[in-house]
Amino acid sequence: MYNEIYKLFGEIVLNTNLYKEMSEISLIHGYKKMLAFINSNYETIEKALNKSFSTEYLKIRYFSAIIKNGIGDFKEEKEFPLIPASIDIIEPNYRHKKRKKSLSEFEKEMSDSH
Repeated sequence: MYNEIYKLFGEIVLNTNLYKEMSEISLIHGYKKMLAFINSNYETIEKALNKSFSTEYLKIRYFSAIIKNGIGDFKEEKEFPLIPASIDIIEPNYRHKKRKKSLSEFEKEMSDSH
């Protein structure tokens, strides 16, 4: 997660307030959800942090506020494992049965053969 944050900030952040802020948020939401939130909203966060801040501390506080305000409503997209579909093709085993002859057909055959 911190590697993504460093990309957003454009540098490795040495200010310990970043780690304190992220630690507090992780107690409620967890680092996995925070990373998913950052990745899902990366461009929006990047644009928001593209402002001019007088100190790194203010930039960290602003970033922290973005995370805190958005992560509550954020739903992680769950990845479902792909299970290959197996389709059983059953070959029909149908044989046309000879139908029974009617009495009129027997009579007709008898008359034709004589």
